[in-house]
Amino acid sequence: MAVKVYLAGPDVFLPNAREVGTRKQAICGEFGLDGLFPLDNDPGVNDAAAIFRANCDLMRQADIGLVNLTPFRGPSADPGTVFELGFLFSSGKPVYGYSGDVTNFLARVRDARGPIQDDNGQPRDRDSLAVENFALIDNLMIARSIEDSGGAVTVVPAAMAPTMAAFEAFRASAALIAERVKRGIDRPPPAAADTKPKPTAPAFEFEGGHKNENFNLRPKPDWSGPVPTDQSGVSQQVYAAANVLKLLHQQKEFGTDEKTYKEFVARILQAGEAGCVAANVQTKLASDALDQIRADIIRRVGRRIVFKYLLGLAEWAFVGIAVAVVAIFLTGRAAPGPPLHLNAVAGYGWVFIGAMVGAWLSVAMTWRNVSFDDLQDFVRLRREPVIRMLFAVVLALVFALFLRLQFITLKIGTADLGAFAGSASLALAVGIIAGIGQKALSVQIIDRVTKVLSPAGPNPNG
Repeated sequence: MAVKVYLAGPDVFLPNAREVGTRKQAICGEFGLDGLFPLDNDPGVNDAAAIFRANCDLMRQADIGLVNLTPFRGPSADPGTVFELGFLFSSGKPVYGYSGDVTNFLARVRDARGPIQDDNGQPRDRDSLAVENFALIDNLMIARSIEDSGGAVTVVPAAMAPTMAAFEAFRASAALIAERVKRGIDRPPPAAADTKPKPTAPAFEFEGGHKNENFNLRPKPDWSGPVPTDQSGVSQQVYAAANVLKLLHQQKEFGTDEKTYKEFVARILQAGEAGCVAANVQTKLASDALDQIRADIIRRVGRRIVFKYLLGLAEWAFVGIAVAVVAIFLTGRAAPGPPLHLNAVAGYGWVFIGAMVGAWLSVAMTWRNVSFDDLQDFVRLRREPVIRMLFAVVLALVFALFLRLQFITLKIGTADLGAFAGSASLALAVGIIAGIGQKALSVQIIDRVTKVLSPAGPNPNG
């Protein structure tokens, strides 16, 4: 049964509230979650008491809360949403938050109620009212209730103009919930769960007591019976985090900053100790600590790695574009008949250029959503960017050939992409589409070719 997630937020006040709710429920579905949108339980009458009771009933059905903290009619979150956060928190349910606004609470109060005065270290707004200064996303009671419930706040700035729906941040938060549910962290508790804490015996040990980067976290030799799945899960997370960290270190991604590398090694070892080795094992504490370690590595090292990868990818893209431009120019000089942009071979040259641009954009547009496990894919700069670009180009040229032969038909508006040979802009569009959607497009092309070659498939000769 899918985990039920209550989708709290000011989205219900948007003019297209139901459309927003349906889209967010679809995103939940992509991650195996069942999104409960407040309007799903609309009592059908304009009655405050009925609406209140309907929303409370829906929250009682939920296993987890996901609240939209994007500022609403002021510097803070929607007050109705904050009440629902408190309701879910007091019900003992994990609550997660998300926002499309990256500024902290103090900065937003400064914009709305500034100027801010410093009163012996205490910020005060223009009415001399004290303002919290904890560098949190919102009021401390909002931020801390989420953290203390076992949830987390995800902030992802909108790719374009900020919107109240904050879809990018919502998707990232839903992905985090799904990952934790998969690891068994936020699965709904049994109906009659015993909440009395019980000491949990450790099933693992550090071999030889050695706690350094070359540790060996192994089951105890005298352990009898199966290893608890939660401790085994923490052990796997510890090794996964350590392996990525070692790879980054081997690739000199920390530069000369050995202190930061050793700090992360120590934190991973502490998480392993807490979740597998300590006298009273705390697996949830260890998993949360590892989540925070991964997030800190991405924040302090990961973005620089991705930017360096994007730069390397761009350099190879420029090389490819230069080659294509020269080829187009020489083709135009060699073909005295039609103009350069109408030359069929030149059309494939523009497709080549578009594929380079699209392949770069396909990575650049997703850099904010790069996960910790993805980092290892960005540190191999010698061959991977070249292979990625070559794949995009070959795929784009095959796609263009199939369009020209009408093996595949595709239109953008009224423009037929099969006529790209007569238009540089259409040829660029073909290449960009192939570059951006190379993964989905490759599957489609393979599927189309397989159907043609299948004995039961269509006869290409008619």
